[in-house]
Amino acid sequence: MVSSRQHTRLNIAAIAALLLLTAFSVPKRDGKYRLYKMYHRYHGHWQRSVRFIQQTERFISDTVTTKETWYETIVYPHSFRIDLGEPDQRNCVIYRNDSAYVFRKGTLSRSRVDSNELLYLLGGMYHASSFKEITTRLSAMHYDLSKSYYTRWRGRDIYVIGAAGIGDRVNQFWVDSKHYRIVRILKFDNGAPEEIILEGHKRLGHKKWTETRVAFYKSGKLLQRETYTEIVANDEIDERIFDPAAPWQWHWFTPANDAK
Repeated sequence: MVSSRQHTRLNIAAIAALLLLTAFSVPKRDGKYRLYKMYHRYHGHWQRSVRFIQQTERFISDTVTTKETWYETIVYPHSFRIDLGEPDQRNCVIYRNDSAYVFRKGTLSRSRVDSNELLYLLGGMYHASSFKEITTRLSAMHYDLSKSYYTRWRGRDIYVIGAAGIGDRVNQFWVDSKHYRIVRILKFDNGAPEEIILEGHKRLGHKKWTETRVAFYKSGKLLQRETYTEIVANDEIDERIFDPAAPWQWHWFTPANDAK
């Protein structure tokens, strides 16, 4: 027969064992865990392509200096084209794989190594073949995926990936806890802090989203504000428009025949 003292010891041992088992069985809620939740939700669902018209405002000292209409085309995960002004002006930037090509009046003016981190964060990663690819890529972008914390921001619950707490001056992105969409990005790679705020998310279908308003800040100063309209997802895109050798073959807004 078990005495009351022995029974108490058995209960304590059982509770200790349960706590130990729980510590090993519950996944750690670090940045990698939150990132996997994002990938698991949208992988295989995120739109393959999206195109839209963008109203672009540029600022100096909080004053609008220019307003332009841009035409943008994305085919995830590696292709992105921005026509700066009407397509028949033939001013554009093409991001393709790990390179960027800048055209002015139809002529290639320069090229550079640039894989466009924003393109990857805002959709490209959901087309990755494995979660390992994403963690490797984001680690190369200087996001510490071992760090994460919870906060409230603009009236919503937020998971922050890449930082351990408010005030950390490290690369981080903020994810709303309900839909797992990125709503804020902070970067500290180039000395002056950079901030991107993404708002007005629009549903494009089942588990498909896009932001419709984006603002870019540097050292706390607003540099550029974008508004997206006429958004079309999963349209047939002729991918010749991403070919830097022949970027004027076809365009979804203005056919090449009308762009001469």
